[in-house]
Amino acid sequence: MLLLPLSQIGSYVPEEIGGVGVEDRRGRRVASVTLKDHTGREINTADLFDGKRPVVIVPMYYTCPVVCSTTLTLTLEALLRIGDLVPGKDYTLFVYSFDHRDDVLRAAEKCRTVERYLGKGVGRCAVGDSVSVWELSSSIGMLYKRIKGGLFSHPVAVIVATPDGRVSRAVYDVGGINPMDLRLAVLEAADGKVGRNTVVNKFLLYCYRYDSANRRYELVVWRIVKLFGVLSIALLGGIYAYIFVAKRKRE
Repeated sequence: MLLLPLSQIGSYVPEEIGGVGVEDRRGRRVASVTLKDHTGREINTADLFDGKRPVVIVPMYYTCPVVCSTTLTLTLEALLRIGDLVPGKDYTLFVYSFDHRDDVLRAAEKCRTVERYLGKGVGRCAVGDSVSVWELSSSIGMLYKRIKGGLFSHPVAVIVATPDGRVSRAVYDVGGINPMDLRLAVLEAADGKVGRNTVVNKFLLYCYRYDSANRRYELVVWRIVKLFGVLSIALLGGIYAYIFVAKRKRE
């Protein structure tokens, strides 16, 4: 039995999770690596970025017995609830396995799950060799490790990248993927330039700010107060101008 001095108990980190987590890679370019998609074709991750649409990246391993499949499902459910953002039009979904033992058949199985939620041709699922998937994972800040029994210890998060291929934000699975967090992350990555109503999207980006301590977007009350204050002044100014012009006409 392992006994630790009392002074070390608070800083003790189990070996299974040491070095595992999500590192901040915001602004870092997503690594350009060659993988195979769910159809067996070779793809380069650089080709995922068309300069117009953000990419929602779901790192997982397809045989994960605990959380990966659940996180994928929760992500897909959240994507269905992010308002007017249309999959395949306003953003792209990319799922990949960081376990090099996963093959194209398993990737195809995961893509069938994606299709059941979002429709055909919306997302891509991929596999790759150990070097390529590690390079990709490291570039987006997803740090994992092999543990006993052939399993992986890994963080649970979704990465949103900008249309030109840079890491924008991590959305964490903390009891579920929050649809509003995912929506705001996609809007932030696209600078609000996706969706049918860009005015509403810009409003959301103004009123919410990412709280790194809580790992989610929080409503910024003072910004709302300031915004409505400006709108009120503008409205009053418009009313006074209308009254002044109407009075001049009567004279």
